[in-house]
Amino acid sequence: MVEPFNRISEMSLTRTLLESGVTAGWASFDARNRSVRAFRPPGPEMGGAGSLIVANPDQYNLAILTNMARGMGIRIGTKSMSAGYRDTPQVLAEHESKPLKELIEITLKESDNLYAQQLLRTIAVKTRKPHERASLEESGLIFLKSWLVKLGIPAREVVLFDGCGLSRKNAISPHALNAVLRHMAGPELAGPYLNLMRVEGTARARAGSFEFKTGAMDTVRSVSGVLRTADNETLAMSIIVNGHKVSVGELRVAFFSLTSQLRHVQLAGTSPLPDSPPPPKPIQTPRPRKRLKRARSSSRQIRRTGVPATMRAKSSRAAVKPKRKRP
Repeated sequence: MVEPFNRISEMSLTRTLLESGVTAGWASFDARNRSVRAFRPPGPEMGGAGSLIVANPDQYNLAILTNMARGMGIRIGTKSMSAGYRDTPQVLAEHESKPLKELIEITLKESDNLYAQQLLRTIAVKTRKPHERASLEESGLIFLKSWLVKLGIPAREVVLFDGCGLSRKNAISPHALNAVLRHMAGPELAGPYLNLMRVEGTARARAGSFEFKTGAMDTVRSVSGVLRTADNETLAMSIIVNGHKVSVGELRVAFFSLTSQLRHVQLAGTSPLPDSPPPPKPIQTPRPRKRLKRARSSSRQIRRTGVPATMRAKSSRAAVKPKRKRP
């Protein structure tokens, strides 16, 4: 089912996404009539072609799997197996994902929200207690929050409702992000996690480099990473701007202007980086010209006035007044 764009005015989130140009369309699985509703903007100026963002990927993927199984003659019931099920279940299909390192790299570079949410669920599968009734998201968040507290981050500085950060109820402080970065960098400041981030400046993990990850939502922009100054001082840096009024381009320029300045900070006595811009030359303002004083009889004072040598004697005689003799 494809909905005309002018009929979804009540769905503000969908309309905002389509107007932003982030996606060519928006799809959602409707469990009531087992159909997929797709929303596309009307013209090419607003997308119109390309991949769709799926609103409820869990139900969507389950519906696809169920439909494929039925096409192969496999009947799927609605009851789940209890813990006391006696027969050994038979594996019908199995899929092995890519290594975790590659999945995290895709999550960071592509900002893939589905991958981030699935990583949270994977944490829940590995850490939750048997017969726990909480959802995978809830179990994952419980473990994640306890892990953050162990890092020394106050609970009030992190409020999480999902694993991908799309919820408007999520909140985190720059200090909390810096604490996580410090932990991931390790004691030698060269943790493997940093290699998965984007790099700006010189070679990775060198003086003047900045390894970072950006984040963006409507009127929210952020950047967080590990920065090394010109004298190889390592800094954890996080910037979060909420409700910005300026354009995204202006904000991006301000972000990386600040990081560029920090990358070239150096202590006294250190040499600048090869790619660092030369320090600006001080502007020499002309000194105010002193007014010439009346010449005295001393030839030394006459020379200070800049009078030509041929005129010094004449000038000196002209400037000296004869003293009157007292009676």
